[in-house]
Amino acid sequence: MQQVLPRFPEFKKIEISDREIIESYTSKFPQYSDFGFTSLWAWDTNSSRQISDLRGNLAVQFSDYHTEEPFLSFLGDNDATHTALDLITFAESMKISPVLRLVPEISALLINRSDLEVEEDRDSFEYLLSVPEIAEYSGAKFESKRKMLKRFMRENSGAVVEFADLADTNVQASIRSVIRRWEHSKKSSNKEYFLEHEETSLERLLQTASSHSLLVGGVFIGGEMQAFTIDEIVGQGICLGQYWKADLMYKGIYEFLANRVAVHLQAQGIAVWNWEQDLGNLGLRKSKLSYEPCAFLKKYTVRIRS
Repeated sequence: MQQVLPRFPEFKKIEISDREIIESYTSKFPQYSDFGFTSLWAWDTNSSRQISDLRGNLAVQFSDYHTEEPFLSFLGDNDATHTALDLITFAESMKISPVLRLVPEISALLINRSDLEVEEDRDSFEYLLSVPEIAEYSGAKFESKRKMLKRFMRENSGAVVEFADLADTNVQASIRSVIRRWEHSKKSSNKEYFLEHEETSLERLLQTASSHSLLVGGVFIGGEMQAFTIDEIVGQGICLGQYWKADLMYKGIYEFLANRVAVHLQAQGIAVWNWEQDLGNLGLRKSKLSYEPCAFLKKYTVRIRS
């Protein structure tokens, strides 16, 4: 018997067994990372995320990626206007923010009521990259990427990208080591960064690695992992980039990793690589824009008009 979600206003906490039921909602629409099961599970760092069926749509109580404060959102195209109103009314009754966030464009643009304000949220736009373009780095717009790639290969001639099993405890140890070195380099350079919740989410993923189907690519120099990326092929020729980190002492290592993983993805028929949102981090925004995204998945906030 197929699992079903409770009907709104009842919610249930997200469990590791919820992938199939969540994907029965999300598979109908563009693959927004926030609503994907892997992200919903891994980023539930304080065990507060909950899901419900509201008018045939997937309603989610999220926790903020930085503050862990709760907020509501939904994905679906069934009576979006009243779905939004129901969620805002519910939020007010629960004493949480009455502003819906991360509402996908496919839902937001169906909301049609004068007392509801629907506004683009640039910080939550997801970056869609062309896999063939990253695999080639061709043309003037990728000139700087080609230079960095060549520099890295010149200075690290023995570097290779290998693909590994996330459930392998040795691989997990290597990933943790890369994160420690990345964190140290960020502290040393006194740059703004955010890591605590990301580390917790990654640990949740590592501890349940056998329940996920993820692609792990690592840059190895002298047999030691110096960078990694964790990605998820979600169908429709799309790959979701979940995590990536590198030892920043190796100049050009990100360009090398992105290029080699893109070559691998292209061979599997993947055309689009979703690098998720920048959360308003201007350094991260600059970095993601430098890879020349071919499109964005837009998200919106919805609130009662003041």
